Amino acid sequence: MFEYYENIIQLNLPTVNLDTQKLDWKQYNPRKNIARWGASITSLDGKLSGIPDLDSIYEYNKIHNTNHTESSFNHPTENFKYFDFLTQHFDLGRSHFLKLGQGGFFPPHRDFDPATFRIIYTISGCEEHNLVWILNGQVLRLQNHKWYYINTKMIHSVFSFYGSEFVVFNAVKNQKAHDSLIHLMSVK
Repeated sequence: MFEYYENIIQLNLPTVNLDTQKLDWKQYNPRKNIARWGASITSLDGKLSGIPDLDSIYEYNKIHNTNHTESSFNHPTENFKYFDFLTQHFDLGRSHFLKLGQGGFFPPHRDFDPATFRIIYTISGCEEHNLVWILNGQVLRLQNHKWYYINTKMIHSVFSFYGSEFVVFNAVKNQKAHDSLIHLMSVK
């Protein structure tokens, strides 16, 4: 289960029209001075504080002697209403809107939680001339308002030249998710 031939797969899910200006944006990973903000879709307690759901889980656990995983953040916030249809396909863990300001980035890293995988929904500024997403040495060509499975267990980095917005969903690996991915794969 979860052995796919591609590291990026476009998914056949509906376009979600959003007004992200109304979101309560918080600094993403607040110990880093990088132009990144988030708004929680799920959190530990269903609230929008951003603590610790918009932080580095690894760093937060180390500092606070906790043992949170991506699956720990499974309580819907008020922002969940935009994506509640996903529950028919996936059980969601830590999920949030992300906004990269001009020059905002994620340095090369891997996402290690073995119990989850990543679904990305692109909102704005995600075209290849603005958002550079490098996955295992390959530049991904993303489009706005599209859904993607991306294998973020591979080394990846993201850089936005002028600003971008997208959503990151951590989906729990289980039979429901496996069957949904197979069903939702877009074949061109």
